Order: sequence, then structure tokens, then C-alpha cells
Amino acid sequence: MLACDSQSCAQPPPPLCDGLQRTVEGIGGTDGADVIIGNPWDDRLLGGEDNDRICGLDGNDGLEGDIGNDRLFGQGGNDTLNGGPGNDRLDAGDLAGDPGSSDTVSFLDATTAITFDLRKANAQSTGQGSDTIFGFENIIGSPLGDTLTGDAGTNAIQGLAGNDKMTALGGDDFLTGHADNDTFDGGTGRDLANFIYMTTPVTVNLGLTASQNSGDGSDKFLGIEDVQAGNAGDTLIGNNQDNNLFAFGGINHLEGKGGEDRLLGGVDDDFFDGGPGVDMVVYFLFEGAGATVTVDLRKTTVQATGFGNDTILAIEDYDGGPQNDVVKGTDGPNTIDGGEGNDRFMGRAGDDNLVGGQGNDNLDGGPGNDIMDGDAGVDTLGGKDGAADVCNGGIGVDKFIGGSKAASGCETATSIP
Repeated sequence: MLACDSQSCAQPPPPLCDGLQRTVEGIGGTDGADVIIGNPWDDRLLGGEDNDRICGLDGNDGLEGDIGNDRLFGQGGNDTLNGGPGNDRLDAGDLAGDPGSSDTVSFLDATTAITFDLRKANAQSTGQGSDTIFGFENIIGSPLGDTLTGDAGTNAIQGLAGNDKMTALGGDDFLTGHADNDTFDGGTGRDLANFIYMTTPVTVNLGLTASQNSGDGSDKFLGIEDVQAGNAGDTLIGNNQDNNLFAFGGINHLEGKGGEDRLLGGVDDDFFDGGPGVDMVVYFLFEGAGATVTVDLRKTTVQATGFGNDTILAIEDYDGGPQNDVVKGTDGPNTIDGGEGNDRFMGRAGDDNLVGGQGNDNLDGGPGNDIMDGDAGVDTLGGKDGAADVCNGGIGVDKFIGGSKAASGCETATSIP
């Protein structure tokens, strides 16, 4: 048996919370002033009806103070802290080595409307007390009409029910209203209005600055570039900026207007109109391995795509997913990216950029100076009448075909067996 001295055999000291030792074992507090300390995993720790101290340690923790003037410390992980009624101190408390965590302050149980500003590190009157809250990136409001303000970073702000005003300021932000008449103000950065929870149709026109009937209330959109809708057949219209307009189930109507837009529909009969600018249609079939999508970007009438009978207007680029994509370009420049699957592309005229992605792909640039990238798989690549076609077969045994400028139609051809 190996002997050890008292120092080498000593147990590590118990963790402290705000300088104090644990007074309650388990996750729930008492009616007294408790000190509750979690463990290095994901905890839900609940205070009682007094002035509690709660520390989450590592893990993605949920801390709730309940009644009293509580002090909550999230520490490591992506934590959600809810102080409850009283004058509380909430500290996200990111540990050294965990600077990328995303922490949320929640007022989910509040019985009065909340006013909260992420920029303020000093005490502020939130509506349920004089609270000192710092180190957070995200906000969950109350079921009432809240005024919620972000900071210069990336924020997720969720208003819940009530007439909420959500102001994100800087950063690329994610704003969710939930019923009633809300204001979505993204500020600077690339910001998204989220309606993915909706089970009825959503209508949003980002070109309007006045209140509009979104289907979820009379909402106002300022400084918003992107919209994500639900599964009930939505109408999403962009503005003169670069917009991402994402709808899912149902018969959707998507218009990009100006800018370089990305439009994503669902598996029903959708209408896509990119408008001015270089725009992209996205076909991504979740669980779609083995399925086939067929799209002709030059066609202006209804076409059976395999995702429904879709109309595709003023679209230059295509982005695919795990399914097999069969795509024909326009007579101008196109960027066509198939993602996974066994894809077949015809660029037609123009200087095209064709990316097959993983799978066994067939890429035909057509006339023009084209760049074709087969990526992994057994690919077939070829240009036609291009003075400077570039073909990169990627990993796999690839074949280069056609063209009058070189034996393969590829003035530069590479492959990695």
C-alpha cells in the first residue's frame, strides 16, 4: 500500500457560491436564505422565498430565484437565469476558457410588463424589482407588453405575448415576437424576424416601415433583413437589401425585390421571384438522401421540381442539399452548388461556377469560361467552347469530357485519385 501525507490525500475544498458554502443539498431551496450550488453538468436550481444565492458552475444551467433579493451566478456553459420578484443580481459569470457561451436572462414568470436593457451593468428598474444584470447575450420577456433592448453584440430577443418592442442595436440578431402587436427593430447588422412557431400563414413585407398585419398581430419591421416563417403557406417580401426569406410547409410566395437574396420554400407549390440583383433559390430536403430535385432556372412557367409545382423567376443561382439535384442554368452567369447527392448540372451560356459537392456528379459548363468543382466522388466534368474552363475533379477517379478548345473541354483539369 502506498502511503500519502495529509496534503497529497486531502480532498479538494467544496465549491463556494459568492464566497459561501452550500447550505442546501439538491436542487430546491427552502423558505430561508439558501446557498445552492450545482455540479459540473446541466442543472436546474430553484430558490425559495427568501434572499438566496445560487451558483450553476459548469454545464448549461437553469437558475430561478423566486421571491426575495437573490444573487444568481451562471458561471460556465449556456445558462438561463430568472431572478423572479425582488431586487436581484444576475451574473452570467462565464468562466475562464468559456468565453463563447451564450447566456439568457428570463422574465418568463413576470406578472408585470418588463423593461430591460442589456447595455446597462448597473441596477435598473425592470418592472419586477431593481435588478443588476450583466454578462448576458439573450433576453426572454414576459407574457405582457415588454420593452427589450439588446447591445452591440449578437442577441436573441424573445418577446412572448403582449405588445412588445424589441430593439436589437448592433450585431446579427434573432428576434421573436409571439402574438399581439410587436415592433422588430434590428438596428445595424444582419437581423432576423422569426415566425417559425406559427401554425397559420405569415405575411411580411420588409419594404414597409408602417405596421402591417403579419398574421401574428399588427407588427412593425425596422432594420430587418431576414425572415423565417412557419409551415402554413407564407408570403414573404424583401426590400432593396440582401434578404434571406425562408418558408417551409404550405404554398409559399417569396419575392426578393432588390439586393442579392436567398429564397427557400418547402415541398409544396411555391412561387419564387428574385427581382433585381443576383438571387439564389435554395432547395434543401431534410432527410432527402435519394430524392431528386429538378430545376431549370431559365424556365418562367410552372415546373415540377420534385418539391412541388414551382414558379421560379429572376433567379441566377441555386443551392442544394442532401438530395440529388438536376439543375439547368440561365444564359447568363450562374453559381450552382449541389451539396451532397449525385448531381447533374448544365450551366448553359455565361461564365458559370458549378460545385457538385459530395457524390458522383456530372457537371457541364456549356459555353463560356466556367469553373467546375466535382469535390469527392466519381465525377464527370466538361466545358464547351470556353476559352478558359477550369475543372477540378476533387477526390475520386474523375472523367473530363467534350469541348473544342481541348480534348476534355477543360483548359485546366485536376483530380485527386
